[in-house]
Amino acid sequence: ATLAMVDRIDDPRIVARLWHAVAFFSVGKQRVDAGESALEAARRMGDPQRVAACLGILAEGYRMTGRLPEAEEAIDRALALYRDLHKTRTKAYAVALDSRALLLHATGRIDEARQLYGEAMALYQSLGDEERAMTPRMYLADLEFRAGNVESALAIATEAIGFFQQRRNVMREANARANVAAYHLALGQFDQARRHARASLVLCRHLQSPQMTAVAMEHLAHVAVAQGDARHAARLSGYIDAWYAREALEREWTEQQCYERLRARLREALSKDDLDRYRAEGAGFSQEDAFEEALAAPIPQSRSA
Repeated sequence: ATLAMVDRIDDPRIVARLWHAVAFFSVGKQRVDAGESALEAARRMGDPQRVAACLGILAEGYRMTGRLPEAEEAIDRALALYRDLHKTRTKAYAVALDSRALLLHATGRIDEARQLYGEAMALYQSLGDEERAMTPRMYLADLEFRAGNVESALAIATEAIGFFQQRRNVMREANARANVAAYHLALGQFDQARRHARASLVLCRHLQSPQMTAVAMEHLAHVAVAQGDARHAARLSGYIDAWYAREALEREWTEQQCYERLRARLREALSKDDLDRYRAEGAGFSQEDAFEEALAAPIPQSRSA
């Protein structure tokens, strides 16, 4: 409702905060567009701290859409502004450190990412925010997974589920469950993967979180094809790929590995014509259609990996 009148709002402080909020609740190209609008308004109001926050959210949008050099430039400018303002003992600075570490992870600079996650976690803890400190710890689980330490990644992410359940942080619980599902998939533990992916999807349906919804659905598609239901998996895969394309969104490293294994299994299980037909059916789903497909489909008896 407010966006409908944003062009008539004269106060750049309100405009900057509005577009920053829109960016926060968006992904992909929508986050980039909203972040750029927020940054423009923040510069007009002449508030360097607001500029830093907008640069941080914009960097996330650039990273999500694969614009990595622009993401690096934006997040480095944000961090420099926080340092110039002597705001390095703040949660906003810790969030920016998290964003920088995610970018390092995306570009394969693993040791640097690990160090920065540790810095962010220590800063959150020193500020008394144990809940936020668990977020970079979850990201460290993904680094363990990338290094081949799947059991270690699973232990960290499983701990995170209990932590966020206790604090009723539903968004982070959904995220942790999706990660746990990915790690179980890598171990060939399909029943456990299905349980966590399904729980994540149910939470995402309540949260209206489109990106986490897509991740959980993709894990369920992987379970389905591994357990013999390739048609169902292909239809879900078609819907998810169409959603990623519409949002101009790229998968993060862990999700990309799961996606590549899913596509390989689908190609083994189906002819090209059948695969194309089922994926086209899924591409035409509404989000509600996809929810019903993901939650209602029967799952055959587990088979070995």
